[in-house]
Amino acid sequence: MQKWWLCICWCVPLLLSAQTNRTSTQDTLSVSFTDLPLEIILDSISYKSGYSFAYNAEALTDGSLYSFTSNAIRVDSLLNALLVGTGLTYTRLDDQIVIKKTPPEKSESLPGKLILTGYVREFETKRPIVGANIYINGTTIGTTTDQHGNYQIGNLPKGFRTVVFSHVGYELASYDLEVLEDQRYVVNAQLRQDIVELQGIEVTSSRLASDKKWSQNLSIFEKEFIGSSANAKSCLLLNPEVLDFYMDPNKDTLFARASEPLLIQNLALGYQISYELIYFKKTSNRTNFYGHARFNNLEPKSSKQLRTWRKNRKRTFRGSIFHFLQNLAADRHLQAGYQLYAASEINEQSPERIPSRSLLFKSAPESWQLSFDQYLIVVYENELESTQYLNDQLMQDQRSGKRVHTALSKLRPNAQKSVLELNSEFVTIDSYGQIKEPGGLTILGYWAWERVADMMPADYHPKTDKL
Repeated sequence: MQKWWLCICWCVPLLLSAQTNRTSTQDTLSVSFTDLPLEIILDSISYKSGYSFAYNAEALTDGSLYSFTSNAIRVDSLLNALLVGTGLTYTRLDDQIVIKKTPPEKSESLPGKLILTGYVREFETKRPIVGANIYINGTTIGTTTDQHGNYQIGNLPKGFRTVVFSHVGYELASYDLEVLEDQRYVVNAQLRQDIVELQGIEVTSSRLASDKKWSQNLSIFEKEFIGSSANAKSCLLLNPEVLDFYMDPNKDTLFARASEPLLIQNLALGYQISYELIYFKKTSNRTNFYGHARFNNLEPKSSKQLRTWRKNRKRTFRGSIFHFLQNLAADRHLQAGYQLYAASEINEQSPERIPSRSLLFKSAPESWQLSFDQYLIVVYENELESTQYLNDQLMQDQRSGKRVHTALSKLRPNAQKSVLELNSEFVTIDSYGQIKEPGGLTILGYWAWERVADMMPADYHPKTDKL
C-alpha cells in the first residue's frame, strides 16, 4: 500500500508538469526545413514554440519558398531572417505573435520605392550562401547576402536589368529582370559548385612564377582587356594569378579564363571594378570579351585627387557609348555633339547622314529598339581622337588589310568616330544606355579601342555622382 501511494505522488507532479509545458512558450528552437512556404513554416514554429500566430494569409509572400537549418536559434532571430525583404513585420502580445504588413511610412530602411530582395542558396544542399555578391550588372548598385543568405537592394533603377549572383567556388548566375513599376521584386538564386573540365587545350597557368609563357600571355591580355588609353596607364590588375590562358596554335588564338572575379583598380577614375570574365578571345586582328562588372568607389586621399577623379569621370563619360545611347533615347544626341551616318560598307567614301527617328522605336517603358541597315557611323565632334588611338588603328589597318581607319578619317577629320554593326534585327537599350543583347551589336572604331580602363558605371551621371 505504501508503494502505491508513492507511485501516485510521483505521477501527479509529472502530469502537472506536462500540462504546464503545453501552455508555456519556448524561445530557442532547433529547426530544419527545405523549400517550404512561409505559412507552413509558421505552423511548425507555433507547434514547437507554443506561440500562436495571427496574420492575413493574403499578406504572406506568394510563391516564395524558404530553406533554413539551425540547431539552436531564438524565435526572434528566426522571424527576422524569414521576414527580411517581405514587407512584413511582427509584434508580440504575450504568447501570440501578430504578423502584418509594414506601414507605408516605415516600409523601408532603404531609400526608394523599387526594392529587390531574395535569397541565395547552394543548389545541392539548399543551404544559405553567406557573403554572396548580388549586383545590377554594369553599375555601382549591389550588396552581399547576410548570415542567412538573404539580401535586399534599394533604389532599383527602372528598365531591363541583369541581376548577377556570384561567389568564389560557385558558378556565376544571372537573371534578366524588367523593372517597370514601383513595387518589390523577389529574385532567388541557387548556385552550383564550380567544377571545370579542360580537354584537348594547351593551358598555361600562373602557379609557376617562372612560367615565361604565362607572363607573356598576361601582358597580351592586359593590353587587350584594360586597353592602351591614357586611363589605362593608371589601372592595375590586382589579382592576375586567377587567370589561366589557353592557346590554339593552329589558329593563332588566345583564350583566357578567370577562376575568380578580376579586380581592377582604376586610379584615373577612382573606381575598383570587380569583373566576372565570361569570355575572352584574341585573334591576330580582333579581340572579343564579355562579362559582368560591378563598380565600387575608391576613397580619395586628398581633395586634389577628388577633383581629378571628378574631372576624369566627366571626360571619360562624355563621348562614351553609354553617353551616346542615353542621348539618342532622349533625342538629344545632336545637342550632345553626335552626328549619325549610314553606310553600306565601312570604307564607304560618302556615307549618308540620317535622322535618329529612323533608328529608334520605343518598345516598352524605359526601353527602345535600335535598328538600322548594314553600318551606323557615329561621329562625336566634341572630342579629338587620341594620338595613341591613331597609331594603334593604323597598325591594325595594316595587319587586317581593311583600312577601316583610313576610310573613316576622311569623314570629319580628327573627330572621334565609331561604327556599329547589328548581328540581329535589332537590339534593346534602356535609359542607362545598356544593351540587353550584348552579342547583338559589333562595335568598331573608337569605342572598340576603349576597353575596361574607360568603362563607366551605367548609373553614372555628372550631377548625381556619389564620389
